[in-house]
Order: sequence, then structure tokens, then C-alpha cells
Amino acid sequence: TSQTYSLLPREDNPVRMAKPKNNSERLWLTHKKVYLVYRSEKNDTEFGGEAKCVQMKALRFDRPRKMFMRDTTAKKLKVWSSLLYRNNQTGHMEVFTVMITTKKSYEGLKYDDMFSIGEETYTNYIYQDYELLFTDYKTCFTIRRPSDDVYMVWMIDRLNTTDINPECETAYHGPVNEYGCTVLKPKYYVYDEKICS
Repeated sequence: TSQTYSLLPREDNPVRMAKPKNNSERLWLTHKKVYLVYRSEKNDTEFGGEAKCVQMKALRFDRPRKMFMRDTTAKKLKVWSSLLYRNNQTGHMEVFTVMITTKKSYEGLKYDDMFSIGEETYTNYIYQDYELLFTDYKTCFTIRRPSDDVYMVWMIDRLNTTDINPECETAYHGPVNEYGCTVLKPKYYVYDEKICS
């Protein structure tokens, strides 16, 4: 006997295959706070070293719009966000303002799948690029910083960490190796429910 598989779930609603799970513009167009849950490196100078309670919240948006000056066809989404983390010595939260700018990993893509986080100075923009590997836009997102291959799982809004989508952890560990095995990355927890409020 042969089996037939349907692309329709039990409710007979079409499967949403066209919606990308890594649209960085859609991810950052929110006023919800995001919390770093864990990462693959213990000490990350981009987010306070070994500091706990790393979080970000959008302050204002500069939405993309068509521009017809010079060779620029469209402007990217820019988000000014607060970046906070707990100072391990004092226990106080350190606060900074950063700019998040969405971008494409290659020009043929129809949506932005990467973003940069950085600081604007009077003379230049100092930033790091991040690949958005997966997000469900509701509970979590997983990113990778290509410059040093650091992976991170962030939680959207303050949830119980067990309530975030398990696909974020799947994206964190990445695809299977040439032997069909998943190589688990270390997890250095940054979010602590007892002290991060």
C-alpha cells in the first residue's frame, strides 16, 4: 500500500510556505523588548562581556521608503534601540543607544535577512553584521555573527524561556554534519529569571 501526504493541516488551511522565517525588517518593526537567552561564547564584548540580562527595545523607527536620488533605489529600515545589560560589579543596568539597520545577504533576495547593530559617531558608523537564521516573530529569534561565528538565541517579550519556539534552538545548533549528526554548540546563559526584570 502507498501512503498519500497532504500539504494541508487538519484544519484544511493552506500551509504558509511563502512566508520567510528570517525577515529582519519584520522582526525589528516592534516595540517589544527582546532578551538574550543564551549564546555560544561566554564572553561577548559586543553585549557587555559576561554581563547578564542583555536586552534591547526599539525607541524609534526610520522606515524604508523609495528614494530617487543618485543610484539609491530604496532606503533600509533603521531602528534606534536601547541596549541594556547588568553590570556584574554594581548590579545596576548599563544603558546605551544603538542603531539597527536591516540588509540583504545578497542583492537578489526580495527581503532583508541580515542586520547590523552599531553606534553612530560624528565621523562614522561602527557596527557588526548579524544573520537572522530563524524567527517566529512572536517568541524568539536566532542569529549568527559571521565575523566570529557567535550564535545567539533571543526571546521576544518577557516569557518563560520554556515557552519559546523550539525551532530557535534547532537553528542555533545548525544543520547536521556530513555524518548526519547534529554537533551541539555550548550554551552560555545570559538570561536569569531571578535577576532580569
